[in-house]
Amino acid sequence: MDRGRERAYTAFVVENGAALAGLSGALAGDRDDAQDLLSEALVAIWKNWGKVVAADRPVAYARRVVVATHLRLGRSRTAQLRIRKRLSALPVPESGGETFRQVDNADLINRCLDELPASQRAAVVLRHYLDLTSEDIARELNCSPAAARTHLSRGHAKLAAVLAQEAAR
Repeated sequence: MDRGRERAYTAFVVENGAALAGLSGALAGDRDDAQDLLSEALVAIWKNWGKVVAADRPVAYARRVVVATHLRLGRSRTAQLRIRKRLSALPVPESGGETFRQVDNADLINRCLDELPASQRAAVVLRHYLDLTSEDIARELNCSPAAARTHLSRGHAKLAAVLAQEAAR
């Protein structure tokens, strides 16, 4: 194994790992899924390390790997999402205090995001978590800017509908 390649990869992960982990968490919705997503993405980044370092913006390339991995894993997790939706419909005991309200809000956001197809969830997360433009989102999702705007528009509409349903409960 090339020690220089290994050191460069390790330095890259040390420098950018927290940001990639945050993106993974926002895309995946829960800690365990985020860890799985990040692990899969880091393996893919290692396997394609030559392309990563050759890219104009290696961090952006790595983010695209995380998003692509999320989309790939998302397609294989449809059954898991159905189960999660059923579980999230169960009544949750009332909780008090600001900390519990924050946790409840984060849970609500994740439940709502779970309702979105993977591409719409990715677009919404990239817009609101990383504050990316439609053009940047298009690059991350490997689609046209018009398709990225469509993913955003449909994602926002679906989120509004889901939040309205939650508020009616």
